[in-house]
Amino acid sequence: MFLFLSQYKKVQWLFFVLAALIYVNTIPNKWAIDDSIVVHGNRYVQRGVAGLDSIFSKGTFYGFYGADINAVAGDRYRPLTLALFAIQAELFAAPQKDEKGNIVHDKAGFVLKDLSDKTNFPSILHGFNVLWYALLCLLLYRLILFLLNPRADEKQEKSFFVAALTALLFTLHPLHTEAVANVKGLDEILSLLLALTATFLMMKAVHFYQNDTKNYRKNVVMACIALALAMFAKETGIAFFLVIPLTMWFFTQKSWITIAKISAPLVLSVVLFLGVRALVLSNSKGIADFKSNQLMNDPFIVLNDNATFKPLVQGADLNILANPASNTFLKMPYSNQLATNIYTFGAYFKLLLLPYPLTYDYYPRHINIQSFSAPLVLLSLALNVFLLIWAFRQTKKRNPLAYGILFYFATFALVSNLFFPIGTNMAERFMFAPLLGFCFCAAFLLYDLKEKIGEKAIFTSVLLLSLVYSGITIARNFDWKDNFTLMSHDIEISKNSGKVKLDIIGIGVAKAVDDEVAALEKIKSLSVAEKINATKAIRTTRDALISTFLPYAKDGLAISPMYGVGWLQVARAYHLLSQTESTNINQRFTYLNFAIEAYKQATFYRPINSEKEMKEYMGLCYADLGKFYGQNLGDTDKAIALLEEAVKLDIENPEPFFLLGTAYSMKKNYAKSIANTEIALGLNPEDYKIKENLAVVYQQFYLENRSQKEFLAKAELLLLSVLEQVKKLADNDLTKQENLLRTLDLLQKNYALQSNETKRAEYANEIILVNNKKI
Repeated sequence: MFLFLSQYKKVQWLFFVLAALIYVNTIPNKWAIDDSIVVHGNRYVQRGVAGLDSIFSKGTFYGFYGADINAVAGDRYRPLTLALFAIQAELFAAPQKDEKGNIVHDKAGFVLKDLSDKTNFPSILHGFNVLWYALLCLLLYRLILFLLNPRADEKQEKSFFVAALTALLFTLHPLHTEAVANVKGLDEILSLLLALTATFLMMKAVHFYQNDTKNYRKNVVMACIALALAMFAKETGIAFFLVIPLTMWFFTQKSWITIAKISAPLVLSVVLFLGVRALVLSNSKGIADFKSNQLMNDPFIVLNDNATFKPLVQGADLNILANPASNTFLKMPYSNQLATNIYTFGAYFKLLLLPYPLTYDYYPRHINIQSFSAPLVLLSLALNVFLLIWAFRQTKKRNPLAYGILFYFATFALVSNLFFPIGTNMAERFMFAPLLGFCFCAAFLLYDLKEKIGEKAIFTSVLLLSLVYSGITIARNFDWKDNFTLMSHDIEISKNSGKVKLDIIGIGVAKAVDDEVAALEKIKSLSVAEKINATKAIRTTRDALISTFLPYAKDGLAISPMYGVGWLQVARAYHLLSQTESTNINQRFTYLNFAIEAYKQATFYRPINSEKEMKEYMGLCYADLGKFYGQNLGDTDKAIALLEEAVKLDIENPEPFFLLGTAYSMKKNYAKSIANTEIALGLNPEDYKIKENLAVVYQQFYLENRSQKEFLAKAELLLLSVLEQVKKLADNDLTKQENLLRTLDLLQKNYALQSNETKRAEYANEIILVNNKKI
C-alpha cells in the first residue's frame, strides 16, 4: 500500500475521482432550502452578468428580499459566490419568457434568466458544486503532504499515509452532504478551497523566505489575494488569518517573530474585506445591536412568563398569542444559552464520529434548552476543555495532533454561537472546515495504531469505514432532491423543530398545486364525462396531500407562534381546502374562517418579502368568504362588506370587483354594480364571464330605466363577444354547453327587449340545436 501512496501525483487524482463519484447522483437534483435566496429567487443572479454590480454593492439577502432586512446578527456579505452564480446564469440559462413567449424584464428593465427547476440550470450548478468539491479534495491531499513532507521524500512513509487518510476521510464524510448536495453550499466549498490555497501559498513562501525573494513575494501576494477571495466567498474564511500562522508554527521551525513578519501582509486581505463589508452593510445592525423576536433567527430566546394563548377561532385546535408584543420573546438566561451551546459542541463530536442520522434542520427546539445540571452538557464541557488545554500545552512541542485540534476550534469559533447568534443552534454545514482538523487527527492516530495492530487491520478498518461513509453520503444525496423530498425525510429526524413542521406545510401545498396542474394538463383530451370524474379525483388527491401536513401546524406554531411565514403557509392550506366543491358547506365555512384568521396572524407578524403574496392570497380569501355569505347564507350585506375588504387588499385582482358587481346587482344598486364590473373587465379584458355579467347588469339597468337604451346596445356587443369566445372552447370543456346555452338565452332576451324578432328567433333556434347536439 505504501508504494502506491508514494506515487502522490497519481494518488491526488484518486480523491478527485472519489469526490466526483460519491456526489455524481446530486446532479439531477433541483433547488432546496436557501437556493431560492442566493440563486433562483435572487433578482441580481437572475440578471446574469448585468447583476454583478448590485451583487458586490449589496448584502447577500438584498437580491431576494429587496432590502437590508437585518434578519441575522451582522447580516451576510458573500458576493463572490453569488457572482459565480450570476456568471453561470449568463452562460447557461435562457431568458425567462411569459405565457405569450415574450422575454421577461424586471422593473429596472433587465432581462431575467430562467433559473427554474423546469430547466437544466439546477443540474448544471450541482455539477459545478461536485467539480469544485473534487478540486478541494485534491488540493487538501497535496497541502497535507506538503506540510508533512515538503520535498515528497518517499522515505517518509507516515506523511503519505496521513495525507492520504486525511483526504480520504474528508472526501467521503457524510457531514459534507449539506454543502455539496445543496447548491447554496458553494460558499462553504469555495471559501475553504481558497483559504487552503492561501495556506499552501504561504507555506511555499516560507520555504522561499531566505533564499528566493522573487518567489517569496509572488507567493505572498497570491496568498493574500486567495485569502481575500475566501472571505468574499464566505465570511468564515477570516479564520485562516489565525490558521495560517498556526500552520507555519507547527510545520516549520520558524520563530513567532519570523512567522509574524511573513504573515503580516495577510492583514491587508482582512482589512480589505472588512472595509468593503462595512461599507456595503453600513445600514445593517451590528452584532451588539442585534435583537430579534423571531425564534427562527435567534434560538436563544424564550417566551416570557406573561405570554398567554387563545384559540385561533372558537373551537380551533390552533392557538395564537393573546397578547403579542415586542418583549413576548426574551433572551434566555445566559447560563442556559451557554449550556445549550456546549451541548451542541458535544452533538457535533457525535456527528463527526457517527454521522447518522442527518438533517438540515437543527432549529428550535430540535435542540432542547439545556442547563449545567445535564450530564451530556458536563461531558461535552469536559471534552472540549480537555482538548483545548491539551492542544495549547502541546503547541510548544509543535505536536501535529495539537494543530488538528486547534484548526478545528479556530474554524469552528465563528459558527459556534458563542460570540453572536447565527440563526440556528447548529448545522452540519458548519462542520465543513472544522472537519478537516478532525480528519487530520484521526489519520495521525490511525497511523500510530497501525504500528500496534498491523497494516492489514488498519487497511480493512479504513475500507469498511469508507464503504459505510460512502453509502450514507450517496443515500443522503437523494434526500436533497428538492424541498419536498428533503423536508418529508428530515421531519422524521427533527421531530421537535418548529421550522420544518411549518415549512413543510408550505412546501406540501406547493407540491399539491403543482401536481394538480400537471394532472389537469394530462386529462385535457378526455371526454366531458371522463374529465368530470378525473377532475374530482385530482382535487381529492390534492386535498389529501395538503391534509397530510396540516396537523404539524399545531406543534409548530406552539413552538414559534410569531413565525409569520408559518401562519401564511397554514392560511394558504386552509384556503385551498375551502375551495373544493365536494367539501360540505359547514366544513368550507370553517376552513374559510380558519384561513382568514391565519392570514391576519401572518399580516401581524409581517413575514419578510411576503407582503405582496400575503395581500393577494388574503384578498382572494375575503372574496371567497364574501361569495360564501352571498351564495350559501343569503347575507348580501355581509358579502359586500367582505368583498370591499378584498378589493382594498388587492386592487389588481379582478375577482373581488367581479363579485362585488354581482352582489350590488342583487341589491339592485346597478350603478355600483356596473362600476365594479367594469373595473373587473378593465383588469381582465378577455374574461368572458365578466363580460357576460356586465351585459346582464346593463340589461337590468335598462329594465329599471328604459330611457337608457345605450346600455342595451352595450349588452348586445358584450354578449356577441362572449358567444364567439365560448364557441372556441374545446368540445370536451366541462362548461362549454352550459355557457353556450346561457349566453344564447341572454342574447335572445336582449333582442326581445330590442323588439328584433328575427334575431331573437335565430338564437332561440340555436338553443334548440345546442341542446340536441349535447356538446
